[in-house]
Amino acid sequence: MNSYEHLKSILKKNSNYINNDAIKTNALIQAVNDLDVKLLGLLLSSSILKKQFFKKVDAILVFDKIEFIKFIEEHENELMLNDSAFINWAHYSKKGVTTPKSLKNENFIIKGDNYQVLQAIKPKFKGKIKCIYIDPPYNTGNESFSYKDKYASSLWLKQIEKCLKIAHELLTPDGVLFVSCDDNEFAYLKVLLDTIFKRENFIEHFSWKKTDTPSNLPKKSKKVLEYILCYEKSKDAVKYKGVPKTSRSSNGLMNQTNAVKTLVFPKNKIDTALPNGTYKKGSYGTKSYAIELLEDTEVKKGVFIKPVKLKGKFKWSQKNLDKELAKGTKVSIRSIAFSTSYEKAAYEVEAPLNYIDSKMGVDTTENAGRELSQLFGKEVFTYPKSESLIAYLLHMISNKLSKDDYVLDFYLGSGTTAAVAHKLGYKYIGIEHMDYIKEIPVKRLIKVLEGEQTGISKANNWNGGGTFVYAEFTSDTMKVTKTDAEITTIFYADSQLLNGE
Repeated sequence: MNSYEHLKSILKKNSNYINNDAIKTNALIQAVNDLDVKLLGLLLSSSILKKQFFKKVDAILVFDKIEFIKFIEEHENELMLNDSAFINWAHYSKKGVTTPKSLKNENFIIKGDNYQVLQAIKPKFKGKIKCIYIDPPYNTGNESFSYKDKYASSLWLKQIEKCLKIAHELLTPDGVLFVSCDDNEFAYLKVLLDTIFKRENFIEHFSWKKTDTPSNLPKKSKKVLEYILCYEKSKDAVKYKGVPKTSRSSNGLMNQTNAVKTLVFPKNKIDTALPNGTYKKGSYGTKSYAIELLEDTEVKKGVFIKPVKLKGKFKWSQKNLDKELAKGTKVSIRSIAFSTSYEKAAYEVEAPLNYIDSKMGVDTTENAGRELSQLFGKEVFTYPKSESLIAYLLHMISNKLSKDDYVLDFYLGSGTTAAVAHKLGYKYIGIEHMDYIKEIPVKRLIKVLEGEQTGISKANNWNGGGTFVYAEFTSDTMKVTKTDAEITTIFYADSQLLNGE
């Protein structure tokens, strides 16, 4: 028996660390970080493990946490796909729950260790995921989270790193990664992401105002911000979208740094506040801009009914002027100075600010928590991300996204990412290792199928519909039924139908 098999045989004495023949990696890591007495007792009960993972320092026995974690990870990496499978497959729709018949273009919710599931889906989804959003535990020591997010920094980074490396492989060449974090690990996480995704592919760290009511307890500063690190797999020139400009403003067509040029403004296209009458050619303009009217023109009922030929330092060429007018841009000459201005019918969406708050239509965690409690009739998650935040991020990269693209979240939590992707019509994969997966994210998505009206539902005219498939990952082949095996085979083969149906 090798060391790894021996370790498993020892851990089997406590169901917190192993389930049948599969190590519960996350639970084990948490116990290691906490220096859990029960775990240490188990390890010390074996002379082999005691010699391998404990060192004497000044006659005191010290547990080598780093070496232990490294040992677990090395053997995780050796996990063979043939020794693992998905079980308990279920297909959810408005009509209820059935055994999946087709897996083509489906949405997936998968229970299992984040890293192991990512490894397992890699053969099917490598290079096929357009967007990844994750909201990992923040390593704050806050025990109120459904995740236990207190890790030593190095262990926390190790856990995130191995998942991020697979995430990089899963992304399409133009794929985008968003990672939420607070200031506890921000600096270290940024360096880690620079290493995996390369610094040249860093896009931005967006600051999100998470609360309007920060705690009064801090003595140094009140924290209202969290951060979202954004990378592309291979940075390209595709423009991100901010909030569409809705307020119209009048923009001058003159610019001192431009060369003098002549523009002909066509008749019956230019509005004005000038009274009816003929206006003679000559010098007009203001103290700042010299403008020359080259030919007589005429105004009738607020419109120039003859062409207006002007000479001045214009921003636009004649070609640009004609193009804008064809698009519906309104051009005006309001005063006797013959100074020109324009107002576009529709403005090109500008790139987003690197600051996100309610002005962008993004809710705080308090609002998100209230909506989730309203949906479930009780509090189920303390600080969930708002649907509006995820929707805003997906809108931001919508020049890259199509409805056939997959959005992945491998820290699914309360299921916000999946709920938003479903309502917006994108495909999605959600991965969660916590036992509450069926009680919170799955039930939430069932309510989405039924047309629930919280979050972004009303703004997007969501009335329900669609489907998703649930499965659980296991390396215990004794649990795999014949049907599970058949559906798992179809999952990897991209087949459309089960049993030829």
